[in-house]
Amino acid sequence: MLVASSHNMGTTRVDELLSPYATSPYAVLDGLYALHDELGSGGFGKVYLATHLLTSQKVAIKIIDKLKIKV
Repeated sequence: MLVASSHNMGTTRVDELLSPYATSPYAVLDGLYALHDELGSGGFGKVYLATHLLTSQKVAIKIIDKLKIKV
């Protein structure tokens, strides 16, 4: 699974941290972001509202289903 954050526009590889289509209000991504509401979804994954745990900054995080990407 790949995760892209609007905060830094980087991409981080996250192995088996979250299933591609499930999260809870208490899910924490990479120890830094608390995932909240789903903002949208598309053919490759879903976008969630998240809060950076150290700065309290709100960001959007896209969770991409790696099975949908052709390499």
